Amino acid sequence: MKKLVFITTLLAYSSSWGQGYSLFAEYINPFSAFFGGSFIVLSLIYFFPTMTCLLRRHNNKIPILIVNILLGWTFIGWVVALIWSFTSNTENQATNNQNRTDNDDSLIDQLERLKKLRDANVLNDEEFEDQKHNLLNEKK
Repeated sequence: MKKLVFITTLLAYSSSWGQGYSLFAEYINPFSAFFGGSFIVLSLIYFFPTMTCLLRRHNNKIPILIVNILLGWTFIGWVVALIWSFTSNTENQATNNQNRTDNDDSLIDQLERLKKLRDANVLNDEEFEDQKHNLLNEKK
């Protein structure tokens, strides 16, 4: 909601560029209103790849912003930034991958501990197989 209010205020302010009086004057220069509105719309279109990667919480926010600013004026640079912003390299995916790796490591550690217990003759082969089977089924 705050963003919408900010954009509306910015649009209203930009429509009065070149005016020596308030926004509520009886006469607003049509050229400044057109220029101000066009500037806002074109800026939103130009920075659409950056806004997309920010909303999707992309891991490469800064590089996408740099490509968008430096190469966005070329259509190819803008398309590259747009496609890059829609790739699935997001924070949620990275967190899920990290959790999956942690779980896999803990499973491996548990299996190694079980093997050490079997090697130390704390567990017999049947108990070892039962515990290993329980661990593997638990992680599925």
